[in-house]
Amino acid sequence: MAALHKERFSNRLPTKVEINNADQLRHIIASQVTEGQPVDLVPALVRLIASGEATELLETEDEEAEEDGKPLSDSLIRDLTAHRTLALRLALAARELQDVDTHGFITLVSERLGLPLTAEKLNSITVADVTLWFKGEDGAAPATDKEDIKRAVRFLWGQGINEGLPAAEPYAEGDMPNSLRIAVASTQGTTVDGHFGSAPRFLIYQVSATDYRLVDVRSTLETDGAEDKNVARAALINDCQLVYVQSIGGPAAAKVVRANVHPVKWPAAGPVDALIGKLQSAMLSPPPWLARIMGVEPASLARFAAELEESES
Repeated sequence: MAALHKERFSNRLPTKVEINNADQLRHIIASQVTEGQPVDLVPALVRLIASGEATELLETEDEEAEEDGKPLSDSLIRDLTAHRTLALRLALAARELQDVDTHGFITLVSERLGLPLTAEKLNSITVADVTLWFKGEDGAAPATDKEDIKRAVRFLWGQGINEGLPAAEPYAEGDMPNSLRIAVASTQGTTVDGHFGSAPRFLIYQVSATDYRLVDVRSTLETDGAEDKNVARAALINDCQLVYVQSIGGPAAAKVVRANVHPVKWPAAGPVDALIGKLQSAMLSPPPWLARIMGVEPASLARFAAELEESES
């Protein structure tokens, strides 16, 4: 074990705090290992959280941190935070299901989705999925109440868990002249990273060329039981002019367009701020498709009209 502590990373030796965190991780993993079998960290963390014995892996003691220098690397913090958030989603979801053993629930989810568990996999779970999982072998309806299942799915999607999402601000018509309302398919925080048909929420922003405001956060859970989920999701955002998604299929896009919403693919997941910044720049000199949505003259036509007027004067 000592040899591991001497292994360099980021061109330096680990601090006492980092060694302590690594030891905690090794302890968790070792407790879950079956010889010769891979181990997934998420279920291990879930069991600790659900039992109330979770160790704050990301906490560092201030005095030691000051003595020993640098804390955990940013990449390791991101990885640990992601694992812990997934574990918390699963633990809270299991708690909502009456007479359901937490360990059994985690095992069931792992069998259905496959390891390793990821945010994308949890976001894809629907109320219908969980209902089907708990049906008896004879196809009888599950004993678990549907409202309990809905609450569990909300937690699986990360709703009700602080993921760095700011509160929506009040907005009244006319507060932001010459603005657009956009929807952003998101799975975590203020990130555009959701597929139209599976994103757990849409972030609703009011955007002008010089300002923007988060005005609503809309859960897509209620669309899960709709006869046509894509139509229901389009109706959920039909007060928006644009919807930004990481991906969307052709049939779904057609239904969005029929709801008078223009879908925009944003394949590279990233912060909403960057997306809005590009939109604001485009609004200053809009291309034809955006000008049509804004109800203004396209920048190219405006230049042409100005040149024509100048030549006639």
